[in-house]
Amino acid sequence: MIQPLQKSRSNIILNGFFNGNYHKLINLKVKETLNYNETESGNIGLFATNNGQIKNLKLIMNAELTINSPKWYIGIGLLCGGSYPSSIIENCETTGNIKVSISGYACNLGGLIGGNNGFLKNCVSNVDLQIESSLTDELRFGGIVGVNENTGTIKNCYNNGTIQINVIKCLKCYIGGIVGRINSTSISNVYNLGKINDITSDYTNLSKELIDCCGSISSVDGVVVSGLNKAFTLNNLIETKNQSAVLPKNATIIDASELQGSKGVALLNDNNDTPIWVEDKNNINNGYPILNWQAENN
Repeated sequence: MIQPLQKSRSNIILNGFFNGNYHKLINLKVKETLNYNETESGNIGLFATNNGQIKNLKLIMNAELTINSPKWYIGIGLLCGGSYPSSIIENCETTGNIKVSISGYACNLGGLIGGNNGFLKNCVSNVDLQIESSLTDELRFGGIVGVNENTGTIKNCYNNGTIQINVIKCLKCYIGGIVGRINSTSISNVYNLGKINDITSDYTNLSKELIDCCGSISSVDGVVVSGLNKAFTLNNLIETKNQSAVLPKNATIIDASELQGSKGVALLNDNNDTPIWVEDKNNINNGYPILNWQAENN
């Protein structure tokens, strides 16, 4: 039986194969306070850590977590907190809300995966992320993935979830509509529709990486061309008192008409061997491209 939430403080790892057959796992709700000591790290999610294959699953889940982690990273995602290089996640969709109040060292938070080391493809996040932190060394927040590590690959994914941040002090804070921090640029054919709501932090306490990361991938305004292949986001997706500080660099603005309908499908399918993206003829995603498995299994 699948537990509603797995917390990994050691080696709670999925090593096998999970096929959801496009069924929905619904109405999971979690509200917990987690205290880690100085020797503990952890991954938190439906599957704490993935070292196998997860496919064809629709997950609807809400999580409210209060976390104190004084020394190590915590990875949080609705599907899994972290993944290994040999892992695969495909044809999955997450919907819900993650609200995290964290103090201590560092956190990777994503709508699907906290920290991605494996292969994530053909997936969707409709997860709203809410983050509160009073004092943290490093935070990495992304609509799909918190951090894409050196061995991580993301392909054919999109995000509809919003990100709202209230961070009083953070030495390094990475935020993106698709990925928070990028250690691997193996990211292609992705787009973001989720807003990054008002960042209430004092900007003097945020690292410059906040600006660089938002400019690296899909936070606001543009077709991103900084080393990534086919990463898109619409204009006016960020609401902040200091918008000029987080506008992307080396980007070309794209509007809705360029991403909707057949134009958007052509853009996203450009370097796929077989068509993965199709037109949203049944208004599943407000006319923006959807994945072919969504059209077939809605």
